[in-house]
Amino acid sequence: MEIKVHGKHNHISDSLEQFAAEKLSRLSKFVPSISTIDVELYEEGRTKVGSHVAEVAIMTNGTSFRTKTTAADHRAAIDLAVDRLSRQMTDFKRKTSAKPAHARQPKTAIPAVLDLSEFTTQPGDGQANYA
Repeated sequence: MEIKVHGKHNHISDSLEQFAAEKLSRLSKFVPSISTIDVELYEEGRTKVGSHVAEVAIMTNGTSFRTKTTAADHRAAIDLAVDRLSRQMTDFKRKTSAKPAHARQPKTAIPAVLDLSEFTTQPGDGQANYA
């Protein structure tokens, strides 16, 4: 898996590049066939809150996942991108699996048992009385 981190019109520090690589490498547990991850970091507009943008594109053997996030700094934008991409990948994995999540049966089904020994009935009145 190759992770490319680059900036648009700015320089990306080594610590930020290492942070992005560490966070994005965790996504391989969702889809193990990831070939490349391309991260583009830049600032949008003037110095306003939420002007740091992270665009992430993940290429696999047939599907690609993309997201664009905006936050107060690049690290927060990368965290948001990882959250969104993990959600996209889990939804993709669920769709391509044999059974969808709503069709799966619970593994341990406990049958409901009703103890009728505490109820007594009187012949003829048709109603149950408590003992």
